[in-house]
Amino acid sequence: ISACLVGSEMCIRDRPGYFDLYCEAVREKGKEEPVIVEFTGGAHCCWTYRFYSEKTGKVMETVLYVGNGYDPQFQDINNDGIKEILSHDDRFDYFDELSHAASPFLPMVICWNGQTFSDCTQQFPKVTLNWVNQEITRVKKEGKQWETHQKLGVALGIFAASIRLGEREKGWERVSSFCPDECISWLKKYEPEITTIASTPRKFQ
Repeated sequence: ISACLVGSEMCIRDRPGYFDLYCEAVREKGKEEPVIVEFTGGAHCCWTYRFYSEKTGKVMETVLYVGNGYDPQFQDINNDGIKEILSHDDRFDYFDELSHAASPFLPMVICWNGQTFSDCTQQFPKVTLNWVNQEITRVKKEGKQWETHQKLGVALGIFAASIRLGEREKGWERVSSFCPDECISWLKKYEPEITTIASTPRKFQ
């Protein structure tokens, strides 16, 4: 960690689970800082991101609890010299009794806004669109072998992501292409709830 914070020392407490250490410029252009991605070791949950900076000779910790925000990637999407965090939105996990494995985890982009980290996914629609296209490709390759709950999960993800993109009608068309009856009726039943989640940025603790 001191490789990122020259002249500072810090200690990571022993915790169950595991963690990965990164050095990334996520808050200031060209200034890398330690980022710890910590997993509790639970069956499905949870992840915490810990960011460390140095101020007046002291190490400051910023903690971001992201639930099932697994396997983050650090990319400078808008080429401003500060990296965004590509993570996963877990708000549809176990939706209407879907299993964890069948639940969709939409892409989520996390940015530093000058004071805190926030969900800025809607500023980067290409990230969501690329994910939708990948899901559609997966449907074409594997969909015929899926059971109903798997189709529902994928349909939910594609429809929710389409709403986020402002493409609700395209969302219906995308789902109808592989699950025209059961998925459509199920999505219509929960459309208001899906719309609220898909249209609202994720709040972090």
